[in-house]
Amino acid sequence: MSNYFTKNNSCCSRKKSGTIVFFFVGIIGICQPAFGQIGDAILALGKTGSSGHHIYFSQRSQQKWSSPMQLSFSDKPEILPTLASNAQGEIWVVWTELAQGGGKLKFRFRQNGKWNTTVLLKTENTSDMAPSIIVDSEGDTWLVWAGTDHQDDDIFFSRWGNGEWTLPGKVNADDNWPDILPQIGLSDIGMPEVTWSGFDGKNYVTFTSNWTGTAWSPEQVLMSKTKIREIDMAAIINELPDFVTDLNQTSIHFSRDGKATTLRLKNK
Repeated sequence: MSNYFTKNNSCCSRKKSGTIVFFFVGIIGICQPAFGQIGDAILALGKTGSSGHHIYFSQRSQQKWSSPMQLSFSDKPEILPTLASNAQGEIWVVWTELAQGGGKLKFRFRQNGKWNTTVLLKTENTSDMAPSIIVDSEGDTWLVWAGTDHQDDDIFFSRWGNGEWTLPGKVNADDNWPDILPQIGLSDIGMPEVTWSGFDGKNYVTFTSNWTGTAWSPEQVLMSKTKIREIDMAAIINELPDFVTDLNQTSIHFSRDGKATTLRLKNK
């Protein structure tokens, strides 16, 4: 894997009649990637095979996608992968393994071209779901997800260091309302920024919090219309490999103009 991943900006996308609606995380403006202009890329996807629903990985080099490589082998359904890579070409793929009563996060890490074995992310939660990962401008790797802590759903985070994830901490304010579906990206100054859906007592709204260098800033309600742009992205859909059949189960990581970007795709 070439060392082209230098800075991450993260956003979600939704296929919509030849367009994709991007939910920008930590960046305001129009993101217009096209595989024909960016060269190499990697993707992770959830896919049903002969032994169940598992996580697969593919790499794009010289305009060609490699055959999907199976990364996970549980007898339980494995869904919602997220992935990131750093300047050294190291790759993290994290996903949710469904089990009775909730989910667990598992991951694999590739270093020097070799994948480690599948590892469980240990927490004290009863359920962990919907991971999102990014490498920041300093090269630090951050993971966020929604977890149930015996009280309600909250947003948790961890950082990669010395070959393992740090003990989980909490991003959102500790209250009795559910917080779900986090996405992590970078702010305008290159610091990690998390957005998520949270209940405010009446409705679900979008919250955001930024890493200050020592802690997460107090959560604020985000006016989603300032972070959403709809643009013509038929080209990026057309260049996905044929084995991608469910955008909801696909994440892509690529570089364009010296910046690395992760897209979590969504069906209409």
